[in-house]
Amino acid sequence: MATAVTSTQEVPYLTPSGRVPYYHPRQKPAFEYTQNNPRLTLKQREFYEKNGFLVIPNLVPEDLLDHCQQRFLDIVDGRVAKGKPLNQLKYKICLHYLD
Repeated sequence: MATAVTSTQEVPYLTPSGRVPYYHPRQKPAFEYTQNNPRLTLKQREFYEKNGFLVIPNLVPEDLLDHCQQRFLDIVDGRVAKGKPLNQLKYKICLHYLD
C-alpha cells in the first residue's frame, strides 16, 4: 500500500524505469565558510560563520602596523611619490619594511 507524501517531506525522483532510487537528502554542513584545521578553535570558527570576520590579536606586529600607517599618511599627504599601481608592487612594501 502506497503512502501519501505530505508537503513537509522531500519527494525522491524516479528513475526511467519508474523505480525510486535509494535516496539520501543532503544535509547542510555545520560550517559553510571554514574548514576543519588545527589553527582555528571551534569557538573561532563559530564566530566567523556567524559574523563574517575574525579578530586575531597580535597577528601583525605593532611596528609593522605603525610603519604601514605612516607610509599611507605620507602617500595621502603627498610627502612621497605614489609609485606604481598596487598590482605591480606585489610585496614591495613588506620587503621594504624587512630591509
